[in-house]
Amino acid sequence: MKKFLLAGLFVLFTIFPLDASANAPTLTSITPSSGTENTTVTIYGTNLLVGGTTIEFYNSNNQIVASIPQTMTSANGTQVRFTLGNQFVAMVGAGTYQVGVMTNVCPGGCSSNRVNFTLTAPTSNAPTLTSITPSSGTENTTVIATPPTPAVWLVTYSAP
Repeated sequence: MKKFLLAGLFVLFTIFPLDASANAPTLTSITPSSGTENTTVTIYGTNLLVGGTTIEFYNSNNQIVASIPQTMTSANGTQVRFTLGNQFVAMVGAGTYQVGVMTNVCPGGCSSNRVNFTLTAPTSNAPTLTSITPSSGTENTTVIATPPTPAVWLVTYSAP
């Protein structure tokens, strides 16, 4: 009977997960800390990626109420900018929110810490008057409404 010596090389591999938190974004500040439509906001921090960062707005219940992709970011990953559009402001509404970022450097994404941002209501575009003459009248009375600056308005009046 022949005996065979089986020799083999066993290599033990240990797989260590990468420390994803080392690449997670960290926020240090937001400027300005409040704004309304057409406000450009800059978030400062580390690991903010070009093309890979989403800005998230959280309410007081820790729920995401809106998220927007960034429009610009610095080449060294220390800031991300976005502009608040009028549709965004109308959808989210005025209030104080926690703002964070999500990057795609980790499987499933990495979330940052959060900073406070107050979203303010836009100023009204409703017309204003400096005077109205006369202050009362009867049927067929001509009324003169004077705006603060020259303007063209369509005025509709209906009697009760």
